[in-house]
Formats: sequence, C-alpha cells, structure tokens
Amino acid sequence: MGIMAALVVDLHHHRRIIVRPQRELAKHMLTVFVLFLSGLLPWIDNWAHLFGFVFGLLIAIVTFPYLNFESQEKSRRGCRSSLSRRHLAIVTALVSSVILYFLLGYVYFNGIDVNCPWCQYFNCINIRYFTGSNHFCDNTGHKLSQWLPI
Repeated sequence: MGIMAALVVDLHHHRRIIVRPQRELAKHMLTVFVLFLSGLLPWIDNWAHLFGFVFGLLIAIVTFPYLNFESQEKSRRGCRSSLSRRHLAIVTALVSSVILYFLLGYVYFNGIDVNCPWCQYFNCINIRYFTGSNHFCDNTGHKLSQWLPI
C-alpha cells in the first residue's frame, strides 16, 4: 500500500504532464479500494494496509523530487511561494511520520490495548450468508496464544 501512496504523490506532482490525471487517480484509488476490500478477508491485515498507505504517503512527500517543466521565466515569478509551500509540506510530512512512528512503537512495545467495538470489522467481516458458519473470522491471527501452543 505504501507503493500505491507513492504513486498517488507522484501523480499529484506531475499532474500537468499526464494526459488525463483524473482518470489515472481514479485507477489508483480503485486499486486501493480493492486492496482494502481484500483486507476484509481473514489473515489479511487491513491495519497494515492503512498504516502502509499513510507512511507511504508521508515518506513519498518527503523523498520524491519535484520536477518543474515550466519555462524559467514562469517559474521565477512564483518561486518563493511555491518553494515555501513545498518546504512546509516536506517538514509537516516528516514531523508527522516521525510522531506516528514513535506513537505506534509506543503502543506496540508497551502492550497498550487499543481494541474498540468496530476494530474487528475493519480487519474481517463475518460473511455468514456465503460460508454458512458464524466462524469465518475465528483465528485470524490476532490472538495467536489461543491456537498456538505457547
């Protein structure tokens, strides 16, 4: 998912040279939507999809070069405001990614329980109609100590 986010950032940076950027963005978003839908099946982690997309987006904003294909005269006129907006976006994305990295590390290593009533449905939706069973989402890897001999 981080690669998809990087593609979205790249599409945004180069939208002036792409023939139909709205169509390309729709293709990327459809792919992201299908990947999130696949995360509703057991053993596919939608939380990893979500934070992979967020980190991919933030790190791509920081690391991707912005190529300017306009003439020198046009670029000199709006150089200050464009450059300062770009620097602000880079600093904001970098600070946000560092804060999110340490926050997620703190939650993980301190064993903080962040379960909420709807969190289980973000990772797996029980589709009893198709399976005929209420146990479609059982043992989806979230509680390993219940089925592993540890």
